[in-house]
Amino acid sequence: MARLAKARLGDRCPVMQANLEQPLDFLRDGWFDVAVSPLVMDYIRDWHRLFQEFHRVLKTGGVLVFSIEHPYMKYAIHKETSHYFDVELVEYKWKGFGKAVKVPSYRRPMSEVINPLLEAGFNVDKILEPKPTEAFKEQLPEEYEELTRRPGFLCLRAVKGHVHSPPLKHDG
Repeated sequence: MARLAKARLGDRCPVMQANLEQPLDFLRDGWFDVAVSPLVMDYIRDWHRLFQEFHRVLKTGGVLVFSIEHPYMKYAIHKETSHYFDVELVEYKWKGFGKAVKVPSYRRPMSEVINPLLEAGFNVDKILEPKPTEAFKEQLPEEYEELTRRPGFLCLRAVKGHVHSPPLKHDG
């Protein structure tokens, strides 16, 4: 994906590849205007630490944009074996690689999508549950019909704020 992004963007902006489960200590504080993470977060277990790192490397007012598989969809697929309120490692069969490939990813409730962002000091600016396009309908009509009735993806845009709010406490 980094290679494709570099080819598309050329010299207009730097594209970096990193292990997001490790500290981003090679990046300076407040250096970036934007961090984009399309369909990557599902493979990261600890979002609390990662969002703190994104917050650290973004300038005040900097923007984090990311997309994930929709928490509803991931739960619906695994509801027989999942506990909705837990962050769980699940496995999917991806098609289109010549054969079905098993791919592990993390399933999490909506609260574990939003709260780590807020706790890291981000303000959620926009939430999008995209619907499939007409071009998608032409290529995959059965999946198009399904995705017009249930969400497949969730896209979020969050802005680095000035104030870090303490997390809310609750009694379970």
